[in-house]
Amino acid sequence: MLRGFAVLYARAVIDRSILQAPGLTDAERARRALAVELAEAALAAVEPERATRAALARLEARGVPLSGATVFAFGKASVGMARAALAACAPRGGIVVAPGPAALPPLEVRVGGHPTPAPDAIETGDRVLALARSLGPGDVALCLISGGGSSMLERPRDSIALETVQRITRALLAGGADSGALNTVRRALSAVKGGRLAAAIAPARVVNVILSDVPGAPLDVVASGPTLPSRGDDEDAAEILARHGLSLALPPTEPLALFTIGTTIESEVAADSETARAAVRAAAEARGLSLTDRPGRFDGEARALGVRLAREPTSAWVWGGETTVTLGDGPIGRGGRNQELALAAIAAGLDDGVLLALATDGVDGASQNAGGLADAAAARALAGRDLVSALERHDASPLLEAASAALQTGPTGTNVADLLIRV
Repeated sequence: MLRGFAVLYARAVIDRSILQAPGLTDAERARRALAVELAEAALAAVEPERATRAALARLEARGVPLSGATVFAFGKASVGMARAALAACAPRGGIVVAPGPAALPPLEVRVGGHPTPAPDAIETGDRVLALARSLGPGDVALCLISGGGSSMLERPRDSIALETVQRITRALLAGGADSGALNTVRRALSAVKGGRLAAAIAPARVVNVILSDVPGAPLDVVASGPTLPSRGDDEDAAEILARHGLSLALPPTEPLALFTIGTTIESEVAADSETARAAVRAAAEARGLSLTDRPGRFDGEARALGVRLAREPTSAWVWGGETTVTLGDGPIGRGGRNQELALAAIAAGLDDGVLLALATDGVDGASQNAGGLADAAAARALAGRDLVSALERHDASPLLEAASAALQTGPTGTNVADLLIRV
């Protein structure tokens, strides 16, 4: 049985200095405050420890055995998810691959790299695989999976060097590859992704608790699906590499990992973009605001989407997804996809209401910011500045900070992709 426990959850908050910007009218300050409160409601709803506790309770209610499980946790939310498992089901041991150091006895914690694998990724991957292969038919592997796991948990296939994975990852990111394309290539190069970790765990039972960072996508794409059967896409991986001017001989695919794992696999979603968006809608309704959940997920170039949204009629909505940024050959500044989107919206003339762009993990690209917002106040603060040049250099952070329009939360310990909120 899961053990009852009480936890005080740390709530991610957005720095309120953006509400004290010089020159803000009362109406602009109120609109910014509303956008911030809605974004914080989303972050609270996807807090990983609380969301994982609820997911474990749902699994227990279905009769899934969890007491004494062996934990495998990896991704940006791995520490919070592991804490929930420790308090709820007394695991006998396991391993956590986390963004930073943490004390989670009896679980071993190793620090993974992001967005490229850490230098010791092979050692970490081998330890994870060795633990997986030590399990027997009566054991349960509790796999706590979250966004960022694709990079943090990596063990390249034997014919592939770690340096090759790192180089390919950097090149795809610089070329504007989206997460789907990037993870397709990662699966083709990896000994743990695409169901291969589940194959190593077999015949032990696999129980997945997933905090998804890919809105609307199948669960096997989160962290490149290490514990779910892959759809088999090595041919697609070759096409993606060719499209980005990259060449690599891909090793043949093992049928076991792709088509049959040989054990029972059960999965439960702890939180995802829909969880966050539902919280935004509920918080808006509590404030008397009718807010639309935009269908599908947003993607494409951040700058282009910012321009398009700036030119839309004003309305209130929330949207989940993730844009990309294609880097050129020139100097690269400080920023991220959400800040670039916000600055592009300002440059395109957004002058009514607020458009808030947030990375739910609290880290937007090469900056200390979690995203940015666009409104008339930010446009006034940046009047006369060369916004186009800053966008070409991917240098949105300094301008948004100067306009008191950069969002700061610090790392939130969760990740359900990005959110756009328009009010």
